[in-house]
Amino acid sequence: MCIYGDLHVIHLEGSSANKAFGSEGKGYANFADKKGFQIMLSGLLRIRKQYGIGWFLFHLSAYLFTIPAFALIVLLRTISFQQGALREWRTWWGYSSNTLRLLKYFFLILSNRPHFYKVL
Repeated sequence: MCIYGDLHVIHLEGSSANKAFGSEGKGYANFADKKGFQIMLSGLLRIRKQYGIGWFLFHLSAYLFTIPAFALIVLLRTISFQQGALREWRTWWGYSSNTLRLLKYFFLILSNRPHFYKVL
């Protein structure tokens, strides 16, 4: 019997998640790829359900505030000609797009109604 026939991810930190999301490295520190978006979305869902609307809005606003702060840091590193600045711009772009994609789920999470959040 096969209940979930398209199940490819066993654990978010394992190698099956890296294959499914096209991610590099293990862990929860990279928010710039598909796996990072899933981690951000899952975290916000848990915060909304467990701690309420206030903490959900606080965490979402922290994600949004980080976009210009991260851009300023990367800009300063680019101006000072530090190595790896191009890679950091890609990371900033991925993080920014993932954070803005979270806004699509804002009202769904805020309403706290059951919904299937599949991002693969």
